[in-house]
Parts: sequence; C-alpha cells; structure tokens
Amino acid sequence: MPIRKMTFFNPYKKLPLDIKSAATQVSFSKHLSKNAYAGISTFIEDLKERQGRSFRTESEDESGLWYKLAKGQAIVKNHILYHYKDAVGVISSMIMNHPFWQYVSQRTSLSHIIFRLSYDVKKVLIKQKIPSHLPDAQLFSYLKQSYKQQRGNLFEMRTMDSLVALLLIAQMQQEKYNYARPTHAEKLAYVLYLYLFSYKYSIKNVVPLGVRINSILNGIPEAETKKSLTNQCCHNSLINTLENINELRISNLTGSETGVITLEELDIKNHPFFDLNNNGFSNFQTKLH
Repeated sequence: MPIRKMTFFNPYKKLPLDIKSAATQVSFSKHLSKNAYAGISTFIEDLKERQGRSFRTESEDESGLWYKLAKGQAIVKNHILYHYKDAVGVISSMIMNHPFWQYVSQRTSLSHIIFRLSYDVKKVLIKQKIPSHLPDAQLFSYLKQSYKQQRGNLFEMRTMDSLVALLLIAQMQQEKYNYARPTHAEKLAYVLYLYLFSYKYSIKNVVPLGVRINSILNGIPEAETKKSLTNQCCHNSLINTLENINELRISNLTGSETGVITLEELDIKNHPFFDLNNNGFSNFQTKLH
C-alpha cells in the first residue's frame, strides 16, 4: 500500500471513538446529499455499477455496513477505511479529517487546526501568519480583535470551519479579555452547532460532542472530559430543543431514507428552535464522579 494512501486517514485514526462516529456520519451524509442519492440503497446500487464486484458490495450489503455508517458507526479497521475512500472519493473522505474534529478532541495544537481552516475563514480570523508549533497559550495574540460584524459573518458562513473560528473567538474572549460565559461568540457557535449537527446532519453523538466543547470552554483537559462522558446530563431546555429540532427535521424530510436537508431550507437566525439569546454550551452539563 503506498505511503500516501496509508497516511491519508491519520488525523481520523487519532480521534476518540465518539468523535470518529460523528465524523463518519457527517462524511457519509454529506456525500449522499452532494450526489443527490435518493437513499442508501440507491448509493449501493450505483456503487455496484461503478466498482463491480471488486468492491465486495455483496458482503458489505449483507452486513449492513452502509446503513451502520449512516447511523454513526465509527470505522476502526484500516481496510474498511480505504474501501470507504474508494467508494465515496477523496473529497467526501476528507471531511473525516476536518479540523473541527481535531479541535473537539483536544489532541492537536490550535495553530495546526487554524492552518487547516478554509482561506475565507482564516482571512476573517487571523491578523498575521501564525508560526508553526506555536504554543496554544500564545495563539490568541495572532487573532484579530473580534467585533460583532466579524462574528456575524462567520455565523452566516454556516460551515464547520466557521464554527471552529467562533469557538476560538469565544476562548479568546474568555482567556484574553476575561469575558464571562456565554460570550456572544459562544452563543452564535451554540446555535450553529445545533444547526449543523442536530438539523443538517442529525448525528447521534450531538450531546457527547457538546459536552466536549463545554469542557474546552471551561478549560477542562480532554482526559478529565473523557471520564464524564458516560455520566452525561443536560438542561431540560436543551433536551426540549433537540426534540423540537428533530420533529422539525422529520417534518421537512422529502421522503429520502437518508433525511439529508439542504442548508438553504431553514432560516436559523429567526427560528425559535435556534434562539440567539441562549446559555451557550453550558446547556451541556455533566455529572462528575
């Protein structure tokens, strides 16, 4: 196996299992939506035509692999990872390596995460080139001083890249300027998070990921966060919101078994289920031992 192929999924392989699950689910869901598949069965039929029997579609179909991936099963075996890449292509597979997953896992330096963000987001976020291997404690000196229009522009991008940027600004507002939580950036990030991962993609691990982000904003290291993930609880307002978003999502489905909804179908800025006057990620609370 060529070295380049072996290293393609290195960022994904380093992720905790719950984040791998979310990354896989988003990647596959986005691929189905981008290619306008009516459902998973349509994707499988198309795969058989494109790859023939060389892709082992019969055995994978029998095991329900593709349905499991759509529901958030993480990929832990190398040969399945590269079969997945062959099936959906490089662009869809790259979502599994997105810097958002690295940010939430707290296993990669913030400077490296920013380096991998889109150009449009970096242009809004940073004021000068960030040195490689910069310690996280020094990062915020390289970010632009945040202002309301900047944060609004990032929010309107509605991407995973802009979500990372808003979370970094929220951290900067707390750590550099001693703002109390939730900051305006955190409130925007919270709404965008719910939109992306409870409405647009509807991942199964929306609560564990929210718990992880809340821990980051509280300055809790990943090792401590892992201990609390099995004892999750969240505010009733969040539970009700997630239930309402799910009902809204179901009501907007077009009959597709994947249930993928396009970005343009919802005005989140003025929708009651995505209230900008919120408590931020503190709605994701955990009971510690």
